[in-house]
Parts: sequence; structure tokens; C-alpha cells
Amino acid sequence: MKNKTFIIVIIALLVILTLFFHKILFTDSSFFVQDIMFQFHPFRAYAAETVQKGDIPLWNPYIYSGMPFLANMQSAIFYPFTIFFYLFPFPAAMKCFVTVHFFLAGLFMYLLLAGFGMKRMSAFAGAAVFMLNGYMVARIQFLSILGSIIWLPLLFLMTRKMREGPGSRDAFQPGFLPVALGIAAALQFLAGHTQILVYTILFIVVYLLADAVLHIDFSRGKTGFLPPKLAIAAVIAAGISMIQFLPSFEFIRNSIRGEGIDYKVATTWSLRPGELVNLFLPFLSEKTVISNFQNTGDFWQKCFYVGIIPLILFIFSFFSKKRKLVWFMGGFLALVLFFAFGEHNPLYYLMHRYIPFFNIFRYPSSIMFLAVFILAVAVSLGLDYLIEVKNIRKISLVIVLLIIVDLFLFGNKLNPVLDKGIFKDKGDKTGFLVRNSGDSRFMLTPATENDRSAGSSSFYGAWSEMKDNLYSNINMPFHLFNAGGQDVRVKWYDDFLDAVESSSSPEEAKNLLSLLGVKHIISRDKIKGDAYRLARGGRIKIYRNMNCLPRVWIVNKGRFMEGKKMLDYMKTDIFVPGNEAVFEKGAYGDIEEIISGEKQAYNCRINSYSPDKVEINAVLEKPGWLVLSDTWYPGWKAWVNGKREEARRVNYLMRSVNLGRGENAIRFRYAPLSF
Repeated sequence: MKNKTFIIVIIALLVILTLFFHKILFTDSSFFVQDIMFQFHPFRAYAAETVQKGDIPLWNPYIYSGMPFLANMQSAIFYPFTIFFYLFPFPAAMKCFVTVHFFLAGLFMYLLLAGFGMKRMSAFAGAAVFMLNGYMVARIQFLSILGSIIWLPLLFLMTRKMREGPGSRDAFQPGFLPVALGIAAALQFLAGHTQILVYTILFIVVYLLADAVLHIDFSRGKTGFLPPKLAIAAVIAAGISMIQFLPSFEFIRNSIRGEGIDYKVATTWSLRPGELVNLFLPFLSEKTVISNFQNTGDFWQKCFYVGIIPLILFIFSFFSKKRKLVWFMGGFLALVLFFAFGEHNPLYYLMHRYIPFFNIFRYPSSIMFLAVFILAVAVSLGLDYLIEVKNIRKISLVIVLLIIVDLFLFGNKLNPVLDKGIFKDKGDKTGFLVRNSGDSRFMLTPATENDRSAGSSSFYGAWSEMKDNLYSNINMPFHLFNAGGQDVRVKWYDDFLDAVESSSSPEEAKNLLSLLGVKHIISRDKIKGDAYRLARGGRIKIYRNMNCLPRVWIVNKGRFMEGKKMLDYMKTDIFVPGNEAVFEKGAYGDIEEIISGEKQAYNCRINSYSPDKVEINAVLEKPGWLVLSDTWYPGWKAWVNGKREEARRVNYLMRSVNLGRGENAIRFRYAPLSF
């Protein structure tokens, strides 16, 4: 590729993106769709705050009473482009992150198509479709998905270059390719969405097998020997990825995904066959996306619009010189659509049940990024055929412009913006909790969490109101501790929350809520019972739990019970929170005779509290057990008066350590072996 052409392509891509994102780049507005507010702003803000202090955010104390943070793939701590969030305020970082990724999506796709020998205009048409299609634009709110998708064209390009074999002349030198491929694969993994990586690998592997057997791309005898090169790339990718893979693997094993996802949950947002028309027919109005405050629904999973002209070019691609490749792409596209149907696919249940690891994935329609990728390649092949055979070179520019304008008009409906002040706004309820919570927790009732409605008639006002209701992880930037949240739960915490949420009322769950240190409950409905007192009225109310325990306390009496029987017992009136501990029967046989004493007077306080370290001072009249209501998890270690002690799981999910009489200095530290 000539340097002049390459520079022109870069300038053209930048001009297109500048126009497409002009209402973001040149104003105080910011990208805004629901998951940016609910999850990615809290996560990126927390990571930035921690990194700027010189620490690595291993643990997140602000949701689910504490859970791993770095081990969560969505955190993307080590993804290079996350650095924007460490350097700049969130709105500016979002602009940089999104714009750079859209630019790279277009650039990588152009390089791939040019590598196929496509003419400049044909390659640019395919790059424009991949860069601006509905799937990409709708995934602006999912930074992990956006960060993962863009590497597909580059990975495919480098794999194909290695397939070319000896004699090829290109900027990609043969010795450099395995290293570059390994680095690119690691970057896709570190971006935070493993499902996209798995689909990418599956596509490339099937392509390589098809080419080796059927020669869909290269002729026999003109290809390089790939296994050693792929092995080198795999070793490099694995080596770079281990810093994220090992903690994440440990987390998955200890999370609700470790045993697989229920079929009903796994098939959420399956694609209905009739929704395939959304590839070519715009189905959303601006009103649908922006004005529907109560429920933006699953519009994003239906978004994979590429336009009418690309459909026509897809048909013409079957006449191109690379017919075998086109037929392969068409066949794989059919497989992608068959998979995306999820619960509407009669074989999906068998795949979910019998294919190893398949049951940890959800959202079948997420695979549609491969569909838009395949169609972008087909657009280039189809236009190239028309230019070469039908001699439409003079109007090829017009065709490309029509494609871009069409995607512009549709994409802007999927790209709502808000003033950047939305990320700092602190509503009345949030302010109340900041002033009155201390280190206690709050929790939304299930009905409140599920009813995400707003009374305001303006877009900004509606989201300000919803933000003040502290849904999902919105609490994190305000340093408020949430007993709930939005993320993959640790499995024993999931059991505990199920016991809370399955209760008929907060009154029935009062023991469990008090153990968790839930001082305030946010509810749309009136809460009855002597255990709760209205603290703040309004459409969404705040109640105070009058029996809330502090974050840490001492017990001298305990029971031993099996599994979930512990939860059933703790919900009864026989159990008095704070007076006894419940250990799992058989897990700690060495302590059955130790926790048989009566209640004693003690003094216990937290001296310092940070995400991965808690220091406590306790004075006891006689030996006892200290209980910290934070989530127990492998990697939490304990020291008492400088001596290492075992941090035990108590009350089904909490941390506990054995103490002697007198003064005790206790230190909990999160130092997982996996990291």
C-alpha cells in the first residue's frame, strides 16, 4: 500500500468520525446510554481513583458487600486504552476511548480488505460499514464489547498474512507476524469481553481449516506452514494475558458462572428470526431510544444495521473472483444467524447442555458482530466486482457516500448525549446517604431495582432522577456501600441475596439485612414492621433499619449447620444477629468446642479501612470470634497481633477470625495467590 494512499485513508476516516461525533467532540456533552451510567462509569471512575493513588484495584468494597475487582474482566485494568480513564476526567476519557476505537475499527478493516487485493474505494466501503454499523454504535455503552470487537479485522489480517507463505512482500514481515498476532490477541482478551474473543478465535480457526481443505482463499502449494507460527502467537498471547486470566479464572470458579448459567438466563436476548430485517431496515426512531425513560429495552441487541446498499453489494459479491471465500463467508453467516436465534434455535438447548464451557455464555445475539463483519467484507468484494466488471468506477464514490450517509442518519439515533454534569450530579437521596451512612450499607428492594422509571419529562431530568435512586453500581463514585449491585456475584453471596430477595418482605429478611450492615433500604413501596422507620419520604423512600449491626462485632456462641440450612436458620426468630455465629458443619471441625461461651463485654472498632486492607482493634474479656460483615473470598488473609491466623467463612458469607482475651490488633489483607 502506497504511503500517500494510506495517509488519505487515515484523513478520510478521521473526517468521517469528526462529523459523526461532532455533538460530542466539540461540546460539553458526553456519550450516554444506560450501561455507561449503571456500570462503566462507576468501574472506570473507581479504577482511576485507585490507580492515581499508586495502587492496583484488586478488590471492590462498594457492591455486593465486597467482591473481586481486577479479577472481573469488565474492569479491563490492564487494557492499554483504559489509560485514558486514568489520565482524564471520565467524559473526556470516554470521548478519547470511543473515538480511537471507532478509528481503529475502520483502519484495521481497510488494511484487511486492501490485503485481499480490493481497490481503494471498495476497501473503504467495507471499512465504513464495519466502523459505523448499528452493532458498533449501539455498543458504545458497553466499553468491553467495543474494545474487543475492533481487533477482529487485525487478527484476521495477520493470520491471513501468515497463510500467504514465502515470497509475499508486505509491511508485515514474516518473523514479526506471530509476535504481532500474539500481542493483538492478548489485547482483545484484556479489553474485557471473553465471549467476543472466543467467537473471533472460532471464526479464524474455521477459516484456516476451510482454506487448508478447500483452498477457499489460497491455492495449493503457495501457503506457509502455520502451526509453529500459531504456537508462538499463542504462547505470547497467553503470557501477556496471564496477569488477567489467572484472577479471572479463579473468580469464574467461585462465581455463579462457575457451574454454568441457567438456560433461561443464558438465552436472554435471543434473536427472533423476523428481526433479521434489522440488518437492512432501520427500525428505531429517535423517540424510541431517547424518550423512553422507563425502559430502553433491549434495542441495543437488535442493532446491527448495515443498510440497503450493502445488501445489494452482498449479492454481487457472489460473482467476484473470490467466489469460494464468499461462499465460505455466506455459510459462516448462516451459522452465526442460527446461533444468534438462541432459544428460537431447536439445537441451542443441546449445545448449552453438552458442549463444554458453552453454558457460561449468555446473550446469543452478541455474536452478530461476526455478521456485520462478514457483510462488510462482502460489501468490499461486491463493489470491487462492479468496478472491475461493470465499470462503475466513476460512481463508486457516490455509492460509498450513500452508504456513509445512510449509516450516519441511523447511527445518530443510537447515539444519545447528555451534558457531562450528569456524572457528578448528586441528588437529594444520594446526599442523604452520604451524610448518614458512614460505613454501613444500603440496599434497594427488588421491586425498586426492577422499576427503573422516572417522573421527569426531560431526558436529563429523568436520568438525574434515576441516578439518584442508586440503581446498579451508581453508588461507587460516591463511596457508598451497596449490599446489592450489578455484576457477576460470588456464588455464596448470590445464595445469601437470594434468601433476602425471596423473602416476602423486608420484615421477614430483617435478620439477614441486619447481619449485612444494611442501615438504609430504598423502596418505592411502604415498608411495614417495627424494625424499620421512614427516614426520607417521596416517590422513592428511604427506610432505616433500627437493628442494623456495625461492620464488625464479637461473638462467643455459635452453631454448626449444613449448607443453605444456615440461611434458613438465620431468618428465624431463634437466631439473634450479633449474639452468635453460624459455621458450616464439617468445614471447621477444630473449633466446635471453642465457640460455646456466653455473651461478653468487648470493645471493637475499625482503625482503617481501604479496599484491600482492613485494620481493627478489639479488646475482649475472654476468647471469642471477630466477625467482619464483608464478603469472604479466597485470598483474604488475617493477622492477629502480627501472627498469621486463618480467615474463616462465617454466617455463610462473612469473614471471621479467632481472638484471645485482652487487646488484639487484627489486620485483614487481600493478597490472592492468583495475582
